[in-house]
Amino acid sequence: MSDQINLLNATDDLHHIGRILDLIQLAAGSLQSTEAAAIGEGLAVAQSSLDVALGRLEEMQGCAENESPLQALYHRWQRVKDACSTLAPDLGEGAKEALCAQVYASEQQAADFEPQTMQDFAFKIIFADDNGAMAMSDHQQALVARAYAMVGLEHTTR
Repeated sequence: MSDQINLLNATDDLHHIGRILDLIQLAAGSLQSTEAAAIGEGLAVAQSSLDVALGRLEEMQGCAENESPLQALYHRWQRVKDACSTLAPDLGEGAKEALCAQVYASEQQAADFEPQTMQDFAFKIIFADDNGAMAMSDHQQALVARAYAMVGLEHTTR
């Protein structure tokens, strides 16, 4: 199951990369200063997508070593969120939007995933917490803390 998820994700990445490269080709057609900026932005987005695709290949190797599909998805989600928060401001909105779309896609996949184990349920809680969002009550905080403990991760907050 995890290999199927990772292959679907890798396929999505390749489609994104293809669209980005098409945009770069269009911008390269007439090199004026505004097109040069678009090319730079497109290249940054392409590099980000390639980094995520390479991360997915690593996830596929991790899944072969008893990593659950949601665990692999969680690690990818964290990498993409980190990339989004550290994106250089001069790369433009297109780069930020592409990364945000990848974050959202990971969150949707986690929400849609049918849990098979207690660890799967724990990862679904961790996704829902989104680094500290489930802090409205002591009960939510205890649930989140238990989920992190179950999967052996350090509880992170915003």
